[in-house]
Amino acid sequence: MKLMIIGCGGVATVAIYKCCENPVFTEILLASRTVSKCDALAAKLKDKTNAKITTATVDADSKESLVKLMKEFKPHTVLNVALPYQDLTIMDACLEAGANYIDTANYEAEDTEDPEWRAIYEARCKEKGFTAYFDYSWQWAYDEKFKAAGLTALLGTGFDPGVTQVFSAYALKHYFDEINYIDILDCNGGDHGYPFATNFNPEINLREVSANGSYWEDGHWVETKPMEIKRVFNFEGVGEKDMYLLHHEEIESLAKNIPGIKRIRFFMTFGQSYLTHMKCLENVGMLRTDPVMFEGREIVPIKFLKALLPDPASLGPRTVGKTNIGCIFTGKKDGKEKSIYIYNICDHQECYKETGAQAISYTTGVPAMIGTAMVAGGIWIGDTEVHARRNPHIRREGHRDRSITRRVRNADRYHIEIHRVTARRPVRQASTVAPGVQRRIAQQQSRRNGSRVHGVPFLVRSVVLLQHRLRILSGVHDVDLHGFAKPPVGVLAPSGRQELAVYRLPGLVVKVDPRARRVGHLVDVVVAISHVLAVEILRLDALRG
Repeated sequence: MKLMIIGCGGVATVAIYKCCENPVFTEILLASRTVSKCDALAAKLKDKTNAKITTATVDADSKESLVKLMKEFKPHTVLNVALPYQDLTIMDACLEAGANYIDTANYEAEDTEDPEWRAIYEARCKEKGFTAYFDYSWQWAYDEKFKAAGLTALLGTGFDPGVTQVFSAYALKHYFDEINYIDILDCNGGDHGYPFATNFNPEINLREVSANGSYWEDGHWVETKPMEIKRVFNFEGVGEKDMYLLHHEEIESLAKNIPGIKRIRFFMTFGQSYLTHMKCLENVGMLRTDPVMFEGREIVPIKFLKALLPDPASLGPRTVGKTNIGCIFTGKKDGKEKSIYIYNICDHQECYKETGAQAISYTTGVPAMIGTAMVAGGIWIGDTEVHARRNPHIRREGHRDRSITRRVRNADRYHIEIHRVTARRPVRQASTVAPGVQRRIAQQQSRRNGSRVHGVPFLVRSVVLLQHRLRILSGVHDVDLHGFAKPPVGVLAPSGRQELAVYRLPGLVVKVDPRARRVGHLVDVVVAISHVLAVEILRLDALRG
């Protein structure tokens, strides 16, 4: 599977290390404005992975630059670990190039004084009741576009957001009938030895921390002043720490998706020295995001500050201590109130030994790889409706111009219908089919009472194509396809039927329009649905594991 990773900072480094260890990814393109970073990392990893690693320069602020590179490389999936300012541009490029999209943080504007953005932002503040510069409305607006393109966009696939939502879904599924309260606690007990430094991108970190806090309660947002609400908590592996209420993006998605929720809050730990430095920088205007004139040229204060501060990617070798990030859930089970705490502890030095990065980057980069592998492997797939465009091979082969409409419901049971079929170049793949499958094919063919023999090569190619696709997607293991099929793979209905049932698996039915009787059309059906079938089999395999 081809993967394109945009960015080469601390989080990206961890994600790249981990993607190189995952057999799902056979080719990985590292792309950044500073290609020298990509080259250095590729050289370090080339003897540690079976994946083919290449590098390229790309301007992630330019849709044209991104699309050009994506069309050249043809990635199945794009992992965005660049800046949140670039999220929308990269999403637009993925839509045009036909690639799935994953990121770790939601979109926020780089220039918060831009009049067009400001008008939309102020309207949102009035509507929703919080003033943070970052929220999901910009990216959630792409939902229908990705559905129409048949692509998946997985947002906020770090730790918080990301793993915290997984913790919440897990708690609701296994421990509660109803969750009423969620407190997300993010503690970094590490010490890097500098008087002041940020553990991830200073532009994002300092803007996030200096903004008003907010939390969700009783169906609406409640906003607070920066650092207004403080709590003390004793974190396992770290000890007692001061923590402060912040606005954070996963509150939005949890409020939308956890039924019965009454309140969600997010807390992060800070030492007094950090807060004092940050307040001083804010007071003198160093956290401003709008350009100012300096010696005849424009500079953005927070970008200038970023250049002065230690690079978060350089903190790994000198950071000691641990992180503790988790969620406290309170709700009801069997009519009784209960509370549980699900959390993760990471050691900075252990993370550095493994990937060359500190634990803040590690706890974001590892989930980013997992989410990317789940999408690339077809285990996580969004609701999609796909319309295939006219194929250049149609006229040459003499087939009629038809189109595919595919619907996939991401639920416990899939129901897929292919209403019309696009004729494409027949796929010729040399392989063998199990004798048992051959016997069933022969029996089915004989029952068709002298009908045309093109059913046999169709069925053989069906099995071959699906097995080949499954080998690619599963990476390290084969799946005995016909072992899942009920009735056996390749049931070909008599020609008089109104619809042709091509495959049946647990919870999955594929139906083909009776007009698609020619071999070329039927082979194309298999090509079109093979990925969907692989998704279902891998999903079942994952559930059993």
